[in-house]
Amino acid sequence: MEATPPPELAAYEQRTTQLEKTVNDLSCDLKTLRSHIDGRFIEQRAHFDAQLFATTEKLNARMDSQTYMIIGMLVAVFLALVALVAS
Repeated sequence: MEATPPPELAAYEQRTTQLEKTVNDLSCDLKTLRSHIDGRFIEQRAHFDAQLFATTEKLNARMDSQTYMIIGMLVAVFLALVALVAS
């Protein structure tokens, strides 16, 4: 005599199989989402680094020009003092 499983067990096994499939699908979706997030993070980081580099270059250029201006003023003051002492 063959024993048939109760209907509750068959429904439980079907539900378990369905949940396992859903978990696998969600796992694949999560991996895909993580790869997209990683890609966007890398893109945003590269964009930020480029902007930071450009801003740093502008700041360095401005500081260099101000340094040259200060050196020029110091040379002018020194020459004025030399002229004052010489006269």
